[in-house]
This record gives sequence, structure tokens and C-alpha cells, in this order.
Amino acid sequence: PYTTLFRSAYNTVSLGSEYIGYLDNTDYTLYAKINNIFDVKGKDSTSYIKDEMYLPGRNIILGATLTF
Repeated sequence: PYTTLFRSAYNTVSLGSEYIGYLDNTDYTLYAKINNIFDVKGKDSTSYIKDEMYLPGRNIILGATLTF
């Protein structure tokens, strides 16, 4: 027989922004993103290791791209 486990629902909130500029014949983009702002613990219900591992917590990404 199969056993069905019900997990409580969760939501994550992320925020990102970017700035596109031009300087001396060079296009550039500056960007920032914060994932899982409230550091919610969640599990991927379709994963084989869902009982051993949480999804990633809060993280911050900063970056820049240049086109020349």
C-alpha cells in the first residue's frame, strides 16, 4: 500500500532590480537580487531527498555585465 504524506504549504518572497547604463562606448548592467527574503524553510515535494534536505535559504546575488 502507498502512504501519502501531506506537507504544509509555504511561500517565498524574492526581490530583484537592475540598472542599465552606457559609458564610453560600453553598455553595462548592474543587478541585485534577494531570494527567500524571510528565510522560509521549504521542501521540494517531488524530490527523492525531500526528507533530508531543505530548499535554499535566504541568499543575495550582486552582479555586473559589460558589453563592449
